[in-house]
Amino acid sequence: MNKTLLIYMSGGIGDNIMYSRFIRNICKKYNKNKIFFLVYNNLFWIYSYIYKDIEQLSIIPYCKRETIKHFDYHINISQLHNVLELEYEDIYIEYFPDLPSYPIDFCIKKPSIIINWKGCSKNSHEKYNRSIDLQLCIPLFKIEHIQWISITQNITKEEMYILSNNKVKHLSLDQDESFRYSTTLLKMVDCVITTDTSLAHMCGTLGINCYVMLTSGCDWRWTHN
Repeated sequence: MNKTLLIYMSGGIGDNIMYSRFIRNICKKYNKNKIFFLVYNNLFWIYSYIYKDIEQLSIIPYCKRETIKHFDYHINISQLHNVLELEYEDIYIEYFPDLPSYPIDFCIKKPSIIINWKGCSKNSHEKYNRSIDLQLCIPLFKIEHIQWISITQNITKEEMYILSNNKVKHLSLDQDESFRYSTTLLKMVDCVITTDTSLAHMCGTLGINCYVMLTSGCDWRWTHN
């Protein structure tokens, strides 16, 4: 009672989106204590909005971490399920509510599908575990009644050629507002096809229809079925 808990993010953005479902129940369990939630800068707008009703919880962006002067306990967000004593089969979904929209100057035609074939190239395991050769998607692009949309970042000249040659609309996102932009866009399309990236976790948390392309040796959390 009357203690302060610091919850902080680490690792991939998708993982932190996934684990954040436990925040509200942590606040309920420790409702007599103050909680700091230290979040990545580009996710601050999400959590400051969805948790604005919890008085004991302070959402702090990483760029303002020096404002945290004291805390009694700290924990990585990836360990909250252990504090709640959850087994794998107990894990629940907490969907994000309707988030504020970002103005998009782009007309969506129906049916429309977002395609994402890779994540951040800085991850050493990205090439072989979480990406595919864009050429493998060309048969999909031949389905002409679908408006295909790419929001994949850091694409090569060869990939841009494939997109242009197959009339796939590529949208370049502002790095500072990429999640706000993509979240609005996700709610406008019919579904998303992606590899195992943060986009898949965002779709799951928003309740967006999503197909995830996995390697045969994918992360254990996806299970085998």
